Order: sequence, then structure tokens, then C-alpha cells
Amino acid sequence: MRRPGAPSAHRGADAAVDISALAPQESVFFVDHKHAFLGQHELLHPALLELELTKCALTKVENLEGCSALQLLSLNENAIEVVEGLEGLASLTQLELKDNAVKRIPELPPSLAQLTSLDLSYNALRKVRNVGRAALPALEELFLASNKIKNTSGLEDVSAGLTMLELGGNRLEAIGAEMRGLVSLEKLFLGMNRIGAIEHLSPLVKLRQLSLQSNRLTSLAGVDECASLEELYVSENRIESLAGMDGTKLPQLILLDVAGNRLRSLDGVQALSLLEDVWANANQLPELEAALDCLAALPRLETLYLGGNPCSRAKPPPPEPLAAPTAGHGGSVSGLLSNVGSADAQAVFAWKGATGQLPAMVDRHGRPAPPQDAQPAVGTDGAMPMGSGAVRVRPVAEQVEVPAGGGAGGGYDSDGSDDSAASAEEVASMQALEEVANVGIMKAIGAVGMRRSVLPGYRERVLERLPKLRQLDDTPVRRR
Repeated sequence: MRRPGAPSAHRGADAAVDISALAPQESVFFVDHKHAFLGQHELLHPALLELELTKCALTKVENLEGCSALQLLSLNENAIEVVEGLEGLASLTQLELKDNAVKRIPELPPSLAQLTSLDLSYNALRKVRNVGRAALPALEELFLASNKIKNTSGLEDVSAGLTMLELGGNRLEAIGAEMRGLVSLEKLFLGMNRIGAIEHLSPLVKLRQLSLQSNRLTSLAGVDECASLEELYVSENRIESLAGMDGTKLPQLILLDVAGNRLRSLDGVQALSLLEDVWANANQLPELEAALDCLAALPRLETLYLGGNPCSRAKPPPPEPLAAPTAGHGGSVSGLLSNVGSADAQAVFAWKGATGQLPAMVDRHGRPAPPQDAQPAVGTDGAMPMGSGAVRVRPVAEQVEVPAGGGAGGGYDSDGSDDSAASAEEVASMQALEEVANVGIMKAIGAVGMRRSVLPGYRERVLERLPKLRQLDDTPVRRR
């Protein structure tokens, strides 16, 4: 990130800019440039403080030996495979190589002794190596998100001053014992891994923010060892209760995110007296009053997400029966269309008739189709026989024009459809069938929306029990 107010040579996607015409600057910032210019150039001068080259098709780091004052080097979204060419950057404090093709961290030069932040997210790393205190003694922030790292080996001798570690989006199956040495850590991000238990965090006495979203946790046991924790994110796991967490050991927790789990009760949250934000939406909480009894014990609660639970959802009404089209559709419709699919960008619907039997197949004019064995696999118009009980509905715009007076009956042609012109009555019948189909789609969509609708009186009751709320679900609270 560039220093606020720093003068810069900033060019966006305009590849026609003449780099040779640019005067030396303290900051150089190029994005989406067609020609990568990490070559010998006067812009790479000894007084350069910041260099950002994003999406410039760079394949290697080179020609920076003369940039002895460089503090920030950002080469994100390029095609760099090897971390090299960093010798002589004795003033460098921030190195960003996010979204490249780096497969391993090599031994870094001693000149990086002042580096405090290293970002190698979105690469192809499989192991954590060469980031220990011997190579990076001043390291405070380490970003290794979205790689292919399977364990935390290599972190045991990292700088004791490390305060932020990002390992989300990897392949970790456990929190390794190597984490116990990160005693200065304040923020730890381990989301989107395969972690099944919270362990080895008790020595992290300064940890304030912990993210374990989208893992395989079934319990919160072990999290209460982090006595300084202020924010806990454990959404999208398999947690069934808060019983494994002793809230009395988390006296500073102000935010709890347990959304998208399997909670059937919020019992235990009462002990977290400083909580200001609770995200408990999309769980299995059955009783609204029981949940509110637990939440009412939190005097500082201002933000609550409780939607998507059985206690906040209205039950969908039973589907309404649909009226059948009057004629020419090969059978009556007794209820909602039971199957909705797609073939050749045209709707396909199947149902059972009033007798409980599947009706015969109908052609594009609404007439009964010939026996299945008389039809080819695929007709010349793209029609595909779909078996007994299937109906292919053409859009009105694709239906044939009806000549005056209708048409005489005839045989079936090679695609299985009637080769005679359709009568006005038949086309009207087909249009009625299409309307029924469209109504069926709308009702199906409406049923999905109804399942997510809010229980009548839900919001009013929550605000009555929790008068200090400022945010309920996605809606700010406005009080008179």
C-alpha cells in the first residue's frame, strides 16, 4: 500500500505511455501494463521508496540492486515463479508477491532484516519454510492464504514479534504444536481449511482475533484458553452447542460469529457479558423465546443476526392446486407441476393426471403423440422423445402459424409431430398449457422464497425483548 500523499508515477492500463519520459519519483505505481519494465531504467533510482507493478506480466524480479531506499515492493498478479533479485534492499519493510506462481520460499538474503510484512497469498506453496527469525528477524505480518499448505511445520522458529498470521484457504487438518511459539500473535486466520479441533492456542495470551470459519469443528472446546480474545469467527462448521466453551474464561469477547452451524440452543452465551455482536443466523434454533432468554442477559448487545432459524421462519403454506387447461393437452393437471427441467433451452414438464396415471406424450400442437416405438431418437426439428408422461412446451413465438380455416388431419412426419396445420383451438390449448407451466414455475420459485420468509411478529418480538439493538439481521433498527 502506497504512502498517503506520496508523489507517484501512476499509469493504469494505458500501455502507450512513454516510460522514458517519466521523471524519477519517490513512488512508482503501474497496473495492467503491457510491457513489464523491471529493466535498467531511471525510474529505478536510489531514492525510490515504493514500487508497485500489478498485472504487468512480470516473470522474474531483477535489476533492483540500486534501489537501496526501497521500502515497499508490490508485484502482485504477475507470473513470477521464483523469489529472487532482492539482494541490496536493506530498507525493504513490505514485500507483496500475491497471486503469482511461486511454489517454494527460498532462502532469503540477509539484506531483508528489516522486513516486517510478507505476502505470498494465492500462490502454489506446499510448505512453510525459510521464514524463521534467522532470515526475517523483524517479521510482524505473514500472509500465506490460498496456497496448498497441509501443516504448520516451519512456523516453530518464526519471529517472536509476529502479530498477524493468515493461513486461510489451505489444506490444514489440524492446528499444529508449532503454533505454541507464536506468543505475540494478535490475529490468526485459519478459515477454509479442514481443521477439526481447537488446540495448541493456550500460549497465545495476546490473541484478540481468531477466525476458523468453514472448517470441520464440532465443538468450541479449547477456545476458552484464549483469554484475551475479542472476536471469534467460527461460522460454517458443524458445531451443535456452545457447551464446550466456558464463557467465564473469555471476559473480553465482544463479537461471536456462529452462523451456519447446527446450534439448537444459545445456552452458554449469557456468560459473555461484553458481547456487542452475535451472528447466530442459519442454525437450527427451534424456539424464539428460549433464544431471547439467553440473549437478554447481554447488556451491551447491539447487533444480532438470527434469521434463517426455525424460530424466525414462517412455515410455507401448502401448494395451491392449479386449474387444468380446457382441452388438447393430453390429460388434466391435478396439482403443481412436479418436475421442472430444461432441454434445448425449452421447458420440459411432467405430471400425473387426475386419474393418477401419466398422460400420453403430446406433440407441439397439443395432440397425442404416436407410440414411443414409432418415434426416432431425435427429430429433424431438434425434438427429443422423453418417454411417457413428458411434455415439451414450445414458446408461443415458435408455434406454427394457423392458416385460415385450420387444417385437415394427417399422419405423423419423421420427427414425430403432426404434419398437418394446427387449428386455432389447438394453438389456444397449447397457449393455455404454457400459461399453466409458467404459473407452475412462479409457484415453485415462490415456495422457495416462502421457506425463507420471516415469521409474523418476529422482528417486533425481538426488539421488545432486546431494546438496545441497533441492527437486527440485515436491517438497522429505527426507534421512535
